[in-house]
Amino acid sequence: MEDDFEKLANWLGPLIKSLEPKAQRQLSLSLARTMRDQNKDRIKRQVSPDGQSFEPKKRGPNGRLRRRNGIRSKIMFKKLRTAKYMKAEATAEGAVVRFAGRAARIANVHHHGLRERLGKNRTIYDFPERELLGFAKSDIAALERLILSHLDKL
Repeated sequence: MEDDFEKLANWLGPLIKSLEPKAQRQLSLSLARTMRDQNKDRIKRQVSPDGQSFEPKKRGPNGRLRRRNGIRSKIMFKKLRTAKYMKAEATAEGAVVRFAGRAARIANVHHHGLRERLGKNRTIYDFPERELLGFAKSDIAALERLILSHLDKL
């Protein structure tokens, strides 16, 4: 995967640097939005960037999933994948997709598989690693197409 990024940077770097700062920022923003949409779709499908399924939610002592508002919820990260929490930001130097606010802490725990206390004076739980943000091979091809189409417009 690192080689793909290096090839992409070596090939497209000089082309992008020849653009004006405003055009670079516009390109960066469209790249960030594309990556946010790609990652949002993967989170919706409960799949990590490398194609592995997320480890499912842990069931309670009675063998059932916890109910929220009367609906059994199997899908994780419903709100986390919304534009309110998953931010796409861009400058002339680069593009960033990140989680904002309290969602950033929750995403960090799940992304890295850390330990966290479940509420005040409650048990500590080891969360399984669920990679939320990342690049897949198809993402790199989509970014190449986006950059080339942006350069064709100029």
